Amino acid sequence: MAENYLSTSNEVPFSDDETVSDDQLITEQDKPGDSQEVKDRRRQRRKERIEERERERKEQAEELATLKAKDAQRDRELSELRGIVVNNNRLVAPQKDPYEAELAALYEEQQNAWQAAQAEVKAGTYTEQRDAHYAQLGRSLESRKMQVHTRKAVAEANRANAANAGKAVWEQKYPEVYGNQQAYQYAEATFNRRKLLGETATPELVDEVMEETRNAFKLGPKKTPTKTDRERLSGIPSGGGGGGGNGSAGPTGGIDMSDRRWRKMALAAYSELPEKQAIQKWVDNEGKALRAKKII
Repeated sequence: MAENYLSTSNEVPFSDDETVSDDQLITEQDKPGDSQEVKDRRRQRRKERIEERERERKEQAEELATLKAKDAQRDRELSELRGIVVNNNRLVAPQKDPYEAELAALYEEQQNAWQAAQAEVKAGTYTEQRDAHYAQLGRSLESRKMQVHTRKAVAEANRANAANAGKAVWEQKYPEVYGNQQAYQYAEATFNRRKLLGETATPELVDEVMEETRNAFKLGPKKTPTKTDRERLSGIPSGGGGGGGNGSAGPTGGIDMSDRRWRKMALAAYSELPEKQAIQKWVDNEGKALRAKKII
């Protein structure tokens, strides 16, 4: 009887089930005298428990695989973000403040002077004359620091004014582009793309980008041909009468100042004057002389 009670069984023992006590595990074994129906029910319960355990293991494996996939996706996204940050840092290198190094040198000089004075005090060599020396040195350093701060403030103000003035010029010249958000974004992206391709940021590049934007978005009125344009197309000289005149045609003397070549020359020659006055002065002097020699 004892041998049968303790005999092993080919059925799966549930010794890993912590919710079942040893006594209950023992009573789960087939007993002598159990009917076949009881044995079958017991085997069915064991089979169901095995299948339940198998389902639990599969669910856990699937959850683990899902978590691993999420971790891998997060790692890829973080890697991409790190790459973007590195590339941005390479493209847009932070510019150092040219005044910070100068100020740092002055602060270091001031700190060195203070340490030297303290050393003299401890050594007992600090006299009224040395006190006057360090007082003068301190005033000089403060004055020099103030000068640096002033130059920095003036430079920043000039940069801001120049940027605002430059923007105002372009806004006045291309109001339809600045008034259209999509067109402005297109122009800005085109301008930045061409700079990345190696072109230098110049007023000429801005003009080309703005004209391209105008054409792309069909903005602005069509350019009305000037009198000079019409004369050039028709072959009639500006002076009229088959070219027998004095070559004068209005304030520009028949010179088409919408041509950027002449406008650039005028603004470069008389940069100290407002644009309109610079152009007129250039026309009255160099422009008319060049026209008289039939160079333009």
